[in-house]
Amino acid sequence: MLCIPLNIAIIYFSGDGNVKDGGTSEYIEFFRRMNPEMWTISNLILLAVFVEHGIIFLKIILQFLIPDVPYSVVI
Repeated sequence: MLCIPLNIAIIYFSGDGNVKDGGTSEYIEFFRRMNPEMWTISNLILLAVFVEHGIIFLKIILQFLIPDVPYSVVI
């Protein structure tokens, strides 16, 4: 569970390795080009947190849908 937020932060803030002169990644620059007034650094961090929570929620749902022991083994 700890790997998900860490990996999201690494991908989000370092992007694909193309860090601009100001120290921001391509992802952050993309959002700032769309609407610079709305995408402040705090809003960008909140977006990363929401994405991270969404992935954790999806992981938990998949964990309950996929059984630990196959049905053929239980029989």
